[in-house]
Amino acid sequence: MMTERECLERLKVLRSQNAKTKEISKQEQEEINQRRTEWAVFWRNNIHLYIKYKLQMNVYDFQAVSYYLMSQAIAYDELASRGTSKTFRLAVINLALMLLYPNTEIVTTSSTFSQSCLLIEEKIEKELFMRGDISPVLHYMFQQGYFEKQVKDQKLVIRCTLNNSTLTAVGCVESARGLRCNILEFDERILLKEGLINSIFKPMRRPRQAAFLNRPEYQNDNKDKYLEQPKTLSISSNRFTQEAAYQSYVKTFDNAVKNPDSNSYVCSWDIFTAIKHGIKTKSQLLEDKRTMDEVSFNTEVLNCPIMEADGSFFKLNLFRENQILSQSFRPPTKNEYIRNSWSYREKGEDEVRVVFGDLAFTGDVKGKSAADLTSLGCLSIYKRKDRWQVDLEYLKTYAGGDPNTALRMRELIFWYNADYLIYDNRNGGDAMMNILSSEMHHPYIPDDVWNPCGLTVADNAMLHFCSPQVVQEIRNRTVDKNAIPIIIPMKASTEINHSMWMNFYSMLKTNQVSFLIDELDFLQEAEANKDWWKLDSEDKATIRMPYIETRLMIDEAINLKSTYNGTFLKLSEPRNKTKDRCVSVAYGLALAQRIITMKEQEKSQALEYDIDDLQLVF
Repeated sequence: MMTERECLERLKVLRSQNAKTKEISKQEQEEINQRRTEWAVFWRNNIHLYIKYKLQMNVYDFQAVSYYLMSQAIAYDELASRGTSKTFRLAVINLALMLLYPNTEIVTTSSTFSQSCLLIEEKIEKELFMRGDISPVLHYMFQQGYFEKQVKDQKLVIRCTLNNSTLTAVGCVESARGLRCNILEFDERILLKEGLINSIFKPMRRPRQAAFLNRPEYQNDNKDKYLEQPKTLSISSNRFTQEAAYQSYVKTFDNAVKNPDSNSYVCSWDIFTAIKHGIKTKSQLLEDKRTMDEVSFNTEVLNCPIMEADGSFFKLNLFRENQILSQSFRPPTKNEYIRNSWSYREKGEDEVRVVFGDLAFTGDVKGKSAADLTSLGCLSIYKRKDRWQVDLEYLKTYAGGDPNTALRMRELIFWYNADYLIYDNRNGGDAMMNILSSEMHHPYIPDDVWNPCGLTVADNAMLHFCSPQVVQEIRNRTVDKNAIPIIIPMKASTEINHSMWMNFYSMLKTNQVSFLIDELDFLQEAEANKDWWKLDSEDKATIRMPYIETRLMIDEAINLKSTYNGTFLKLSEPRNKTKDRCVSVAYGLALAQRIITMKEQEKSQALEYDIDDLQLVF
C-alpha cells in the first residue's frame, strides 16, 4: 500500500504525462485511419443505423427502409399518402448525407420558393435543430455553429461548416438555372412542371467533388470508376395516373425490375402505415372518410391513383389536357351580398351563358349503393378568334330531394346572368316546372333587384330537344304569365343520349371545352396569395368546392363503360358510383353545341343577300 506522499508523487507523474502531447507512431496512425474508413463505409452502407445510433433519433421500420433505399439509390421515387412523414424523412436523410459525404451539394425544389423553404425552416430548423428531444446530436451541432443558414436571391442554403456540404432550397422556376448538385430532390413532384424539371433541374446533376479524387494516384484513365453517380430523389402524393410523378414512379419501378443493378428504387406508404406507427390514429382515418370526397380520400389518404376503368369511354388524358381554367364562378354568400364584397366578370358582347342541371328527388336509388345527387353547373359560350369555345366555370352537387333546388337554380341564373336553363324534365323534373314557372321571391334580395317573375320555355324552337307538342304543353302550364322564356327542358331518349355523349367526346377531343384546374393546382396558386390566409375555413371550402366537384366529375366520366343498343351508345356507371355530374355536364354541352350552330346559321344568313336588291351606281 502506497503512502500519502507516494500517491501524490504518482499523481504528479500522471499529470505530467497527460500534459505532454503523446506521439503516435505511423503504424498506429494508419490503424486509426483504417478504422475511421471502415466506420465511414459501414455508416454509409447502413445510413438508417447512422441516423438511429449516431444522430440518436427514433426510427420506425418503414422510415429505416426509406432511409436505406434513398442512400443507396441513383433514382428513388416515392408515392405516399398524408401522414407518412414524407418531408420529414427527406429533411433527415439530407442532414445524414451531408455529414457522411464531405462537399455534398443537395438541391431541393418545390412548386414555389416558400414551399421549398418549409423543408429547411419547419423540418430542419424548428424540429431537428431547435428541439433537443428529436435528435440531441443535431441540436448540439447547431448550437455549436456547425450548421449555418443563408438566404440570397430566392435561395435558402444550409451549410455544414465541418465539411462544406450544402443543402439549397429553390422554387421550381427559371431563376434556379445555373445551380449544380450531386443530389437532386423533388418535394411534391405532382405539383411541379415537367418542362422545368427536364430543362433546368436535371442538367444540374454532377458527381460529388470528393477531395480524394484530387490526389495523384486517382488521376488516371480509371478515375471514372471512383466517381459517385448523382442521385435523384422524388417524393409526392398520388393523384392521376397521367401525372408525370406517377409515370416517373412506374418507369423507376420498371427499371428496377428489368435492371436489378441499376440502383433504382420505389416506395409507397398509405395511411395504415402511419396508424400502425402512431403517426396517425384510426379516428383520424374515419373522420377523413366521413368529411372528404371520395376521390380526395382515395388519392390523399389511401394512396390510390385516379385511373380509367377498363373499357371506359372517356380517357383521362382528354380531361387533363382541357383543365386550364384557374378562375371559377360561384354565387356569393349572404354575407358577401350584404357587404357588397362579391363580384364576377361582366358578360361579353357575344357571350352566351347557360345553367344546366340533372335533378334527383331522393337520396337513395333502389339497386344502387351510391346516393343519387342533384348536380347544377354553369358554362360560358363565346368565340375566340374564329373558334367557338365553351368554359365549364362552376359545378356543385346536393343531396337528392333538396327542398331548395328550385331556389338554387334561380340563384345561379340571377348571379351568373344566364341566358338559358337546361335540366332533366322527366319524372320529378316535370313537377319542378310548376315551381320554376311561378313567381319566386328571394329570402333577402329585394324584388327590384331579384326579379321574381317565373320562368318558362325558350322561344327558339331550334334549341329544344323535346318535340314541339311537349314544349307547347309545358308552355301552357306556365303559372306566371310574365314568365321569362329561358328554359330548355330535356327528356332524353336513347337517340338523344347517344348524340349527347358523342358531342361530349367530340368537344373533349377537339379541345373545344375547358374545365377548371385540379383542386391541388388551385390550392397551390391560392396559397401564394396573402389574401387567401385571411379567409376562414368555411370560406376556403366554398371557394375550393367547384374545383373539387370538377375532379369528381372527371372521376365519374373515366369510370363510365360503353355498351351499344343497336347503333346507339349507352354509358353505364359502376354499381358503387354515380354519373350525375357527367349527365348534367353533357346536358349543358349538348345545348352549347346547338347554340353554336344557331349562331353560325344567323351569321350565314346575315351574309346572304338578294341579287335583285343590289343597286348599281354608274
